[in-house]
Amino acid sequence: MAQPSPVQIVAKTSSLPPWARALYAVSHPIAILPVATVVAAWFGSYSPADITQLQNVPLFLQGSTDMGGSDIFSATLALYVTFGLLGAFYTILRMHTTPRQPTFAGELKSNLSHLLVHALVFVVGGSACVSYDSQIGPNDFRNMFLFVVLVYAVSSVVVTLIGRSTLTLGPKLLLAPLAIYGWLLLGWDGNTAKAGQVLPSHTDPAFMPRSARHRVMLGWHQLCDRVLGDR
Repeated sequence: MAQPSPVQIVAKTSSLPPWARALYAVSHPIAILPVATVVAAWFGSYSPADITQLQNVPLFLQGSTDMGGSDIFSATLALYVTFGLLGAFYTILRMHTTPRQPTFAGELKSNLSHLLVHALVFVVGGSACVSYDSQIGPNDFRNMFLFVVLVYAVSSVVVTLIGRSTLTLGPKLLLAPLAIYGWLLLGWDGNTAKAGQVLPSHTDPAFMPRSARHRVMLGWHQLCDRVLGDR
């Protein structure tokens, strides 16, 4: 199938409702660095009191075992969620403005190719943070990076299925980040053992599941540590 020209894509994009055009602009690969800068600055600037006393830091974002690492971890997870949401929205909007591929496999391949910049930034940024684990006890950065790889893989399939459905644009966009919603629900009581524990710097957290959902996330960390070892 012939690919649409840039002029055709611009023309189709211009036909989107104003709110959808704004979402398309924010989720486009060109906007990745500005959006990432804002998100990292916002979620990576918790004060020492916030980090050490767990004030104002959502359980979902708590991890690592010192001040700097905890701020970096918070910003990293916030970026993972942001990239997951925007990637899903961008894919749906791009599918809406281009001809449908004849097969699901072809559509999935096309979607992944257009998310190449998103994926590159994720891999470079996420893997860079993994090196922090060598300075502390838990392997929170590595294990959550691998978990998000799994979430993104599932999300790619789900978004493609939704994009090929007969739903209108609004419901498609609302449903597109289902995998991200699922992760938010699963990790809301904590993604790491550190979540909810007030600890001195560099003190390893105890295994204290806060709920069944938190236990699942701790089980993921145990699996990764058992297979990949400690850093």
